[in-house]
Amino acid sequence: ERDCAGLALGWRPAQVYIAPELRARQTAEALGLAGETVPDLCDCDYGLWTGKSVRDVSDADPEGFARWLADPLAAPHGGESFGAVLNRIATWFDATGVQPSHSVVVAHPITVRAAIVHVLGAGAGAFQSVDVWPLGAADFTGSTRWHFRSLARLGSVD
Repeated sequence: ERDCAGLALGWRPAQVYIAPELRARQTAEALGLAGETVPDLCDCDYGLWTGKSVRDVSDADPEGFARWLADPLAAPHGGESFGAVLNRIATWFDATGVQPSHSVVVAHPITVRAAIVHVLGAGAGAFQSVDVWPLGAADFTGSTRWHFRSLARLGSVD
């Protein structure tokens, strides 16, 4: 558990989109943000690996874990692949449309990674090249198309 007290963006976004999970809603609240809860911004479905630590998964299924990390379309756990998460997030971003102002997405790191990869047009192969901290803030802007503006670290994760 991390303490979110005292976090602040330092500016007010025009739109706030929040993943449905409790921890995303609590983070938004700690930031003083109210916004739309968006089911499509939910965390990755980890299937059989849900609730297990990375270490436990890699120890129990080293080949599956390695395949999942190496292949953005692999889902050895029976849940979503990185590619599936990217497609879900891309569909939502494209359907939402560009807003002529700053928008904030409060979601899990994997969801924010997918948003960044999509907005940059980098493709599923770039998924492992983007790292997002817990308690990080992604800033997206736009006028005629979405732009990734910045990624800030709001709190300590040590």
